[in-house]
Amino acid sequence: LPAPTISSIEPNAGAFDMEVTIIGTNFSTNVNDNTIKFNGVEGEVLSATENQLTVKVPRGASSGPVSITINEGTLVGPQFKYYDIYMSGSVANEFNQYTPRFWKNGIESALSAIVNYSGYAGAVQVVGDDIYISGQFQSHASPEVDVIGYWKNGDFHTVMTSDPGLYIRTSDMIVIASDVYQSGVHGNEPFENNGGGFPYSARYWKNDNMIKPDPKEFYTVEV
Repeated sequence: LPAPTISSIEPNAGAFDMEVTIIGTNFSTNVNDNTIKFNGVEGEVLSATENQLTVKVPRGASSGPVSITINEGTLVGPQFKYYDIYMSGSVANEFNQYTPRFWKNGIESALSAIVNYSGYAGAVQVVGDDIYISGQFQSHASPEVDVIGYWKNGDFHTVMTSDPGLYIRTSDMIVIASDVYQSGVHGNEPFENNGGGFPYSARYWKNDNMIKPDPKEFYTVEV
């Protein structure tokens, strides 16, 4: 039988569960006869003609060549850029208490937690082999104590702990070289002293240091 050829992969980059089209020649019209691997990890062939295959990108692949095996003969084709997908959040139990979690390519992983606190995971940044995730914890006891910080490769680093009844939150994060920057808000007085409101001011943290932005640096822009 003529050897298969691969002329293109469309698109040539993507994440798991994406469908890609492989264009070439001498493919088997039986989907089960075509074995497609993304840098060594087999994908699911959804449809097949002599000149075109539709394939689902497998979970757990990586960037590298796409190969096709038919009748025990293997052809190594073009490169495919594989993108990892990261998500973060929290999982609630029956007591409405939250445990932080993150997912890589749909696979859930645990993050370190603080006993008797609910945890919430936020922004994710990947720096080389390290995964940084911003986050915060809220105590179950009253008055509430808040803790903000970040996880590095699953281990939580505390940046700041509030006084009882004060409110601190963090949202976004960016890692530059060895410095971790987080933005958020910091409470000015206890919750109960403000009629149930949250008086707070914008802040950011560089590593473990809280910084109060200069109000003159803020402007209103109309678009």
